[in-house]
Order: sequence, then C-alpha cells, then structure tokens
Amino acid sequence: MNEEPDQITIGETTTWTKTDSAHPAPDYTLKYTLNSASGTKTITGAPSDTDHIVTIPAAGAASLVDLTAGVYTLLGWFEKGTGDNVERYTFVKKTITLLPNLFAGSVVDQTSNARQTLALVQAAIKAFAKRPVDSITVNGKMFTRPTFDVLCRFEREYVRRVADEIAVEKRAQGKSSGRIIKSEFTTPI
Repeated sequence: MNEEPDQITIGETTTWTKTDSAHPAPDYTLKYTLNSASGTKTITGAPSDTDHIVTIPAAGAASLVDLTAGVYTLLGWFEKGTGDNVERYTFVKKTITLLPNLFAGSVVDQTSNARQTLALVQAAIKAFAKRPVDSITVNGKMFTRPTFDVLCRFEREYVRRVADEIAVEKRAQGKSSGRIIKSEFTTPI
C-alpha cells in the first residue's frame, strides 16, 4: 500500500510502504505525527532500498496503545539534515480514525449512538406502557416524563437513523442496501 490508511486499530500491527522518487530513502527520513486533543504520537519510517516502510507495532513504546480511540490529524513529511540545515517537505495532512484496542482485555461498546438512543427510547416506551403517567410528585418535587407521542416521534426518528446506518454498512460490504432508487433520465427537446 502506498497510501496512508484511513483508519488504524490500536493494538494491531499496521504496515505500509511509501514510495517517492523525489524523496528516496535513505537520503530522506519519512515521519508522521498523529495529533488530537487526547494525544500526539510521532511515527518514523524505515528505509528499504529507496522506499520507506512504516510499521506501527501492536505493543511497546512505538505502538499506539497510549492513545485513545477517536479522530486524529495525520501529518506526513520527508526530512533531511539536522539542526539549522534541516529540510522538511510535507506531503499529506488528512483525518484518520483510530479504532479502539480490541485486545486490551476490557469490553469496548462499539454500538453507535443512534442504536444506543433507540434502545433507550424503546425502554422508555415500555416503561410508559407499564405506568402511563406523565408526571409524578415526590417529596414536593414534580417530575415530568416525555409524553407517549413524543417518545413515539423519537422512536420513528431513531429507527430511521439506524436504518440509514445499516444501509451504509451493507453498501460498504458490497451488498444491496435494500432501498429502491428511482430515477428518470430525459433528453431535452
């Protein structure tokens, strides 16, 4: 692969090769930084003939295990020289997603926000069905719940959002989204 990945799973070994005839190894060193509010990491490529090989190990000081999952800015550049004689040539600045470390031993909930919210709204509807009370007073304090109509409106919205997510997941897997796309092509007269 000669392109930087769009996502990396923390705790997995990730490798790619970068070829640039204008900045060959070992004359130039390939470097990247991953930056976000939650952390920064510098990654240095290794020379292989005139190519640069980038390897992010699964564990250890050069791995990403000290970073948290999320969206980062990946900045890549070629560097030559040191001190006042350093030359830097930036070639990429892009957004990259670090996925959670599935090997960390802790359970990671990867359920989307829409699916979590839908489950909560459906639980609220079920609770409302058991006890259809709009408000209750406890020790002089009045607590008001959303009405059944509002809960049903939320449910319809989040059912739609989850269906959109499922369609995107299916398309990413090369499957049919299950939706019908109607279009009409006309020739101007």
